[in-house]
Amino acid sequence: MDVSNDPKGNVFYTVGWLTGTLYVMDSYSDGPLGSMTFEERTPALPAGSASNDSQIAADRSSLRPYTVTYTTGASRPSRAYLSNDRGQTWPDVPGDLAFTLTDATYWKLVANPSDQTQLFLGTDVGVYRSDNGGANWYRYSDGLPAVASIFGLELNFDQANPPLLHLGTYGRGFWDRQVAPDAAIQSVALKRATVVGGSRIQGEVQLNKVVAVDITVLLSSTEPSFASVPATVIVPAGQQSAKFVVQTYPVKGSRPVGVLASRNGLERAAYFTVLPRGRK
Repeated sequence: MDVSNDPKGNVFYTVGWLTGTLYVMDSYSDGPLGSMTFEERTPALPAGSASNDSQIAADRSSLRPYTVTYTTGASRPSRAYLSNDRGQTWPDVPGDLAFTLTDATYWKLVANPSDQTQLFLGTDVGVYRSDNGGANWYRYSDGLPAVASIFGLELNFDQANPPLLHLGTYGRGFWDRQVAPDAAIQSVALKRATVVGGSRIQGEVQLNKVVAVDITVLLSSTEPSFASVPATVIVPAGQQSAKFVVQTYPVKGSRPVGVLASRNGLERAAYFTVLPRGRK
């Protein structure tokens, strides 16, 4: 059971231990205490779900009194949902984890109340983080024991700057971690699709949001003999993108090249062709 941190109303969330069913008492729709009744607001789980477990977590910050998350716990398939309207609608946010972490237990999901593109998921195989609203995730368990089941997860936003992530594990202790700002790569683009060998072309990395601190993006070329790129490019604080230069080299025949940009395991690519002299 959990309760919203809402000074203007009363919202109580209860999930069935063996059913996964979510029941909500909501003063915004049911009236004041004493007249409130339970109504079911379980997310629409995938077909074939074993709905025998679930976890519910109301946002503890003053910014998001209507936010609540639902995770499927030990049920399968593993899913995580985030609602900003007291459980009336439930966007599904596991993104690529639905394919890369299919047999993990999702214990608890929390979001940064000031930036809900930043999500944290406690699982039985560690903590995972997303910087693009759950589309892509990466392991965020630095400093934790190699095997840590993260059953408890809270983000201290109101009383800590930067926010502080509190973690509780099964039998391995309690942990705190400061949450630094970050972002996800949205795209990498090149000014031209073809270029004569020996020339330079401009590239640009685009992030999914304006960043609060400098963000370093790793760059590489699929064919460094035909085109090279700097090892990194830095997106400065207050910006969302950064430009870089691709240096090409003379070739005897047309050569396709890919420019790869990566950060936190997420990779984006752009492709062009290096042409021999005399062709354009």
